[in-house]
Amino acid sequence: MQHTSNGDIARILRGVAEYLTMESANPFRIRAYGRAAEAIESLEEDIFLIYKNGGEKALEAVPGVGMAIRDHVIEIFRTVKLG
Repeated sequence: MQHTSNGDIARILRGVAEYLTMESANPFRIRAYGRAAEAIESLEEDIFLIYKNGGEKALEAVPGVGMAIRDHVIEIFRTVKLG
C-alpha cells in the first residue's frame, strides 16, 4: 500500500473529473470527483492515515467521498507510484 498525500489524491481525482468531462460523462459524476478532490485537499489529517486507522468507513466519513470514490482512492493507494 502506497502512502499518497492529500494533494496527490486531489490531483488524481481532478484528473478523473477532467477525463470524464472530455468523455461527456454524467455531470453529477464529474462534480462528485471535483468535490471529493476539494474535500480531501482541505483535510487537516492525512487521507492515507485516515484510511489506515479507520478503514473504508473512515474514508466514507470524509465529506464528498462516497463508496465509488472511496474505492477509487483505495485503488490509488494500492497502485500509484509517485516521485
